[in-house]
Amino acid sequence: MAAPNENRRRNLGILGGATLLITILAGVALNQRARDTGPSFDPQPLVPGLADVVNNIGEVTVETREDVFHARRTEEGDWIVVERNNFPANIAMVRSAAVGMSELQAVESRTAQPELFGRLGLIAPEDDGEAIRVILRDREGETIGDILIGSNQGIVDPEGLNRFYARRTGENQTWLARGSMTVQPEISEWLDKNVIDIERDNIRSTRFTPLEGPSFTLTRETEEDSDYAIDAIPAGRELSYPGVTFGPATAISNFTFADVRLVSEIDFSDATEIVSETFDGVQIIVRIAQEGDTSWASLAALASGEVEQQQQADYVNLAGHGWAFELPEFAAQSFLTTRDSLLAPLAE
Repeated sequence: MAAPNENRRRNLGILGGATLLITILAGVALNQRARDTGPSFDPQPLVPGLADVVNNIGEVTVETREDVFHARRTEEGDWIVVERNNFPANIAMVRSAAVGMSELQAVESRTAQPELFGRLGLIAPEDDGEAIRVILRDREGETIGDILIGSNQGIVDPEGLNRFYARRTGENQTWLARGSMTVQPEISEWLDKNVIDIERDNIRSTRFTPLEGPSFTLTRETEEDSDYAIDAIPAGRELSYPGVTFGPATAISNFTFADVRLVSEIDFSDATEIVSETFDGVQIIVRIAQEGDTSWASLAALASGEVEQQQQADYVNLAGHGWAFELPEFAAQSFLTTRDSLLAPLAE
């Protein structure tokens, strides 16, 4: 008859062996599940070989259901938007499309059935679909990348990379892609908006000459003053509230635009004029013309004889020469401020 201690050791050995067997079987099951549910391939470039030639890029084409436009590199190395009379392009957009595509990885395969493309936002624009088509061409005009971008999965991984659905144009296989590539489908986002670089704190005064109503000037004595005084307030009137003049007086520092046209295409013979002057002697002249409900602005600059100030003026003149800028509504409202709009209503 076995001693109690021997029985105990035998039972513990049997239990330990059973536990080990269960652990091994569980590991096998987990590995099998991982093979069944995980990707059947390692992540790979969505556009193989693009990274080797991306520095030779000469053009980016963006096509949507509503529009097609091209950002193109000139012989001098500058980037322009062809459909906007060769206006300078937003380099950040070009870089995001080109470098972003070269670094894009296919991490999981998805459907290869065309009837299911719509679920992933991957129906081509030419088929009235919602996908964004992006084509990269080199400086010789050869296509080096051509993909369709579909729905964003709404997931950002720990490295800050996005996940969205994509497929190579002309192929049915779709992919879950991972990368930093972002492509804005609106042409306005591809225009270089850096046409004025005036610090708000440096604006000493702004004079408004509207088409209707009296001219007026908003002025402050020092850069530390938070409010701008208005000249020639009518008797019995006062500002509607403290700080009401600050936005209009510094509107030029927030200058932005929604679109561009050649200045020769807009009639500026009857225009509002706004002149902002900095503490160091640079004047920015904005003239605004109306075309229906749209406000168009022209830009010019003057400066004193100091080299630094002249350089600031030259920058504005170079960026603004020959162009009319479509103002967003909020910007137009600031530039089209009237004296009466800054004053409290007359007491009854």
